[in-house]
Amino acid sequence: SMGVDGQRSLEQVESELRQKLLISQDLNLWAAGRQGIAIALQAAAATPQQAFVMRGATAEEVEREGLMSRGEGGSGTRIEKNEARRFAFHLKFQKDVPRSMREPKKVFHVGPKS
Repeated sequence: SMGVDGQRSLEQVESELRQKLLISQDLNLWAAGRQGIAIALQAAAATPQQAFVMRGATAEEVEREGLMSRGEGGSGTRIEKNEARRFAFHLKFQKDVPRSMREPKKVFHVGPKS
């Protein structure tokens, strides 16, 4: 399992993600906050050979992973329960993705200003 909350650079997250996927192709990546989500998605996009399933994360999951959301002013406030689904995501990388899930359901274009 790994968490991304926007505190580390894209390069650091990409490197850790690649290393963990080499060891085990089943991985849970938790992303919180706008910047954390953008970094996590960019890192996931840099590993195109790996499929993943993405869903919103609950406040409890985010808290269990120790992730915090950064507000506009950079304050480290915890994600509120009603905001968790909007500002936190769980990306599950799986070695054996079912055939029906191999084709993308949605395509996201993520850039530095997303």
